[in-house]
Amino acid sequence: MFKRRKCSEYFPLGLIRFSKRTVNYLKILTPKCPISTSNNYFCVGLIIYSNVLLIHSMDIPLSRQVADVIGNMAPISLKEMEHVRLMRRRDTKYVIPSTVVPGLLEEIHEKYRVLEVEEKRIHDYHTLYYDTPQLAMYHEHHNRRMNRYKVRVRKYVDTGLTFFEIKYKNNRGETIKRRIRPENSNDISEDRTGKFLADNSPYSIGEITPALQNYFKRITLVHKVTPERITIDIELNYSNVRGTMEIQLPGFSVIEIKRDRDANHSDMITLLRHAHYQAIGFSKYCIGTALMKPGVKKNLLKPRLRQLGKIEESFNHHLNY
Repeated sequence: MFKRRKCSEYFPLGLIRFSKRTVNYLKILTPKCPISTSNNYFCVGLIIYSNVLLIHSMDIPLSRQVADVIGNMAPISLKEMEHVRLMRRRDTKYVIPSTVVPGLLEEIHEKYRVLEVEEKRIHDYHTLYYDTPQLAMYHEHHNRRMNRYKVRVRKYVDTGLTFFEIKYKNNRGETIKRRIRPENSNDISEDRTGKFLADNSPYSIGEITPALQNYFKRITLVHKVTPERITIDIELNYSNVRGTMEIQLPGFSVIEIKRDRDANHSDMITLLRHAHYQAIGFSKYCIGTALMKPGVKKNLLKPRLRQLGKIEESFNHHLNY
């Protein structure tokens, strides 16, 4: 039914050429993509067998489009979600154009429940990352060293909850997260936090310092049957510690599928694979550091930065069309 064409680097799926009969139908639903020079080519977000999910217009803010879709999903509370905390887990990440997120959610909305807290389903997050002055944690990740750590203070803005968190990725690819509630989220030098850091990492409280901030909105999904939790992060922003420099990245969204280390199947991963998206390594901290600190080593991140740049460029192109 479809002829695939690699004519654009702007989207992982490129542009798809349809038959004349299908084109006449699509013209009713969506304008022709301005990137293409042919009236028979349209930007397509997802192709699932014979179903076509079109890229959504960015005239409406992404968070509002997403809210319209997840408003029809069954809710799950924080208490109900306890059984899928997955502190020992395997993470799989995908980066996709933000324009396809609403269509993706429409496709899987019957298989997942959405986290609802105080009648909100899209939640604001603020993260303050810590590192050594020499950025040892960043360089360990950049150099693809296993058995590496990430240290952060994460604030759940809607509820006011704040946690001091340590993430450890071992040489088996497992991610282990440990966290505590600090007495003062603005000062982690207290004895309890320092002991927690020393007990769960090779770092001491005196070795680390604030390194980077980020802000984003998150949708959390929980599978109705299997122990699986999914986060979809949209509208990602970075700023330096002083808040004097900021980068906004609305063009791409990050999907992270968190499963028990022994789990094999995921409906979300199956859907993304059918749509020809590939799992990638993606660290918000490393990408933000590479973007915000021009002099830092980033050779191994350049392919990922180029990929994200193309998605952002395409997003802006469609936004301004």
